[in-house]
Amino acid sequence: MKRFAVATVLSLAVGCTSAPPRQEPEQPPRDPAIAIVKTDNPKEAIHLPAATPEIQLASAQHAVAEGKYGEARASLDQAIGMRPDYAEAYLLRGNVAALQGDSQVAYADYDQAVRCRPDLLDALVARAQAELALDKFDEAVADLDRAIVMAPKRASLHYQKALALFAHKDDVKALAAVNQALVVDPTHEESCRFRAQLDLFAKDYEKAIVDATRALELTPTDARAWATRGKARAMLGRKSDAKADLEKALVLDASLTDELRTTLEQLRRETK
Repeated sequence: MKRFAVATVLSLAVGCTSAPPRQEPEQPPRDPAIAIVKTDNPKEAIHLPAATPEIQLASAQHAVAEGKYGEARASLDQAIGMRPDYAEAYLLRGNVAALQGDSQVAYADYDQAVRCRPDLLDALVARAQAELALDKFDEAVADLDRAIVMAPKRASLHYQKALALFAHKDDVKALAAVNQALVVDPTHEESCRFRAQLDLFAKDYEKAIVDATRALELTPTDARAWATRGKARAMLGRKSDAKADLEKALVLDASLTDELRTTLEQLRRETK
């Protein structure tokens, strides 16, 4: 099974007496860098001639916002037809394909966007994500490294690289990448949580508790961080605290029920 898959989470289910098994890493939240591009102010776009590539891009942006992907793609096709080197249009068309679950088509458009504008960071990161979905690991890491050179202070790029490296079973480099994310931005909550999960996997339970606690200080509603801290506490025999953490995780996210059920049931029996 691939360690990196679209729409999966890092699920390190553990019991109270066994080490956490390796499971799929969480899908990183889509970085703001590759959100739907908005190169023009929609209010200004109405003053552009109706047949320009720019107005077609603006129309596509509105269509995407309304979930009208077919309409968006038609506008983008027209924009690209009028301006074949329009990198932002390729990027948005790639995003439309990604939203529709077609990684191969998305990759082709992201690749074209990068070819048209090698300095377009958003397209480079988007191409890396598509490459990961297509198991093009080396290419994805290379693109993320290029992106990091362009924007070394963007913690989310180091975080995404860490996820990619973990997916490729390179835990040492994954930890180094997430550490760098936290050097760049100690308040990057996703990196705090992910490092706690790496700590848990490495059986460094005390450190997992520290990192998960930091993540919760930044985002108290992070169910995954509650679950990670609860698992680490369970492994150290801190049963009451572990039970409280896992129950909090379930209150925040009921989808964790199957993952936490066995551990939580055992803790409830042992803390009566």
